[in-house]
Amino acid sequence: MKDFKEYYLEGVSILEEAKSTIDKVCDESLDFYLLQNSAQKFLKALISYYGVKVEPDDHIDYLIEQIENQTTIKFPSFKEQLLELAFVPYENGCASSIVYEKRPKSFVEVVDKLKDFVLEEIPIFDS
Repeated sequence: MKDFKEYYLEGVSILEEAKSTIDKVCDESLDFYLLQNSAQKFLKALISYYGVKVEPDDHIDYLIEQIENQTTIKFPSFKEQLLELAFVPYENGCASSIVYEKRPKSFVEVVDKLKDFVLEEIPIFDS
């Protein structure tokens, strides 16, 4: 099982990839996928810090529910935006923006906020 630091660092890497491709690649499905994947990694870092087992296919909404039910963590107001990102429709394994009115760029800030929130909640780089 990966530890919380590995999940966090993977989330950072995926988020940076999303930021670097979001204006250059004309594939919003890929952008949504990367943003969702990054958010999942950050949430897995948070919950695994508390010793809760995570599965590879755990989705954003499930992870948020588990964090709220199995820890004392309370999410800030951006939780609703994370849940919205979680439910971007899927097609062929990637998020499909064809049927979704928001652009991926509108979710970059919320995933950045999640990254910062995780750093505030757990000591990623202590010891």
